[in-house]
Amino acid sequence: MARIANNIAALNSWRQLTKNETMFSASLEKLSSGYRINKAGDDPAGLVLSEQFRAQITGLKQAVSNTQDAASMIQTAEGNMQEMHSILNQIRGLVLHAKNTGVNDTISIAADQNQVDEAVNALNKIANNTFFGGKSLLNGSLGNTATVVNSTAIASAVAGSAAPAGTNLIAVDVTTAATQATIVGDVNVLNGTAAGGNVTVNGYTIALTDTATQAATIAELQAGFTTNGLDLTAVANGNFINIRHNQYGTAYAVNVNDASNLLNTVDFMSSVGINSAGTIAGSTATGAGLTLTASGANPYLGMAVTLTSTGNNVATYTNAISSTQGSLTFQVGSSASDTVSASIQDVRAAALGTTAGGATGLNAILTGATYNLTSNPTTALSIIDEAINDVSTARAQLGAIQKYTLETKVNSLNVALENVTASESRVRDVDMASEMASFTKFQVLIQSATAMLAQANQSPTSILSLLGR
Repeated sequence: MARIANNIAALNSWRQLTKNETMFSASLEKLSSGYRINKAGDDPAGLVLSEQFRAQITGLKQAVSNTQDAASMIQTAEGNMQEMHSILNQIRGLVLHAKNTGVNDTISIAADQNQVDEAVNALNKIANNTFFGGKSLLNGSLGNTATVVNSTAIASAVAGSAAPAGTNLIAVDVTTAATQATIVGDVNVLNGTAAGGNVTVNGYTIALTDTATQAATIAELQAGFTTNGLDLTAVANGNFINIRHNQYGTAYAVNVNDASNLLNTVDFMSSVGINSAGTIAGSTATGAGLTLTASGANPYLGMAVTLTSTGNNVATYTNAISSTQGSLTFQVGSSASDTVSASIQDVRAAALGTTAGGATGLNAILTGATYNLTSNPTTALSIIDEAINDVSTARAQLGAIQKYTLETKVNSLNVALENVTASESRVRDVDMASEMASFTKFQVLIQSATAMLAQANQSPTSILSLLGR
């Protein structure tokens, strides 16, 4: 047919050219962006899935960063405690040196005491000045806290590694009172000892002379205890003399070899103390001397409660301790519930060695304190040994969190990130090889359609021959 009003061939060629140009433009957009989906119209369902993956990927990347920051904080705290360990070991050496009274004079022991004072001061400086960002790590502000409410029954309370959320009042139930190892004399010494001789106490020989009174004999024994660094006391018991250990529990014993029967008619006597027993918050607690430590499945695991001599009785002390959870919360996952909690306990001197040193902890070995190197180096050694164990425990807890929680979590997050990224890529990324083939096809089709449109536009000119032109 020969028509000029409507050039159907040209319209068809134009439609194909427009279609090819649209497809060419879309292919060019994919090739230049690298994405198969650049707008919702490209694949509505795929866009929804892809954006979900992208949100998860963003969360996983941030979770990795968060977890690495948490590990850095733990490393900072643990690294400073490593230096504290070094200082504590040096203090222990000084205490052992001071106990060598056969060689040392008062000047040497005073020099050791001065070094101990400076070392304890250095420990407190580390604990008070260890920061991560704006947070102080080792002063107890990031750990669980335990506060004594009933000070008549409870001498001190140290929070453990666990505590329920918030602030709670807890009860301490004493089912067995602790005792001190005690040797009971049965020789009447009211008017002095029968004769002079030696008494061997805990391996140290103490010479007794013909003393005039019971009090003088006690003074002579006590002087021997002090000279040999024995944490013992000689006390009057009617007309007799008892020898008892100043510390409570099975860790402390008194052994007396009295062949001359100056204090007791039995040549050799031995006595061991009894540990306290009971519960904390109604759950299992392990006794050591006057101290009950929450153990097993106790929700206050690790809390150490030391009884006073008044409180060392079979009794239930309600609302004896106030406990507050002060743990750190790390966001280590892409969901709101994926968190890890940790606490960093107080490692200042007053919080270390509190079982042996009482409420003042390591400060009890300072100049003028109860267990300084001159007055009681034996107990000072017990305090420093406990302080070393306290720091070891704190470091071990942080190390376990870092190794088995944070580092493991980072590895898990990285695997998840890799897999989710691969899934998002399959949905959204363009297959460059396949798309390049499409691009080339549409490029050729545009050229072909353009040529055919030109031919279609030339077709009506044949009508001129019918018009006599």
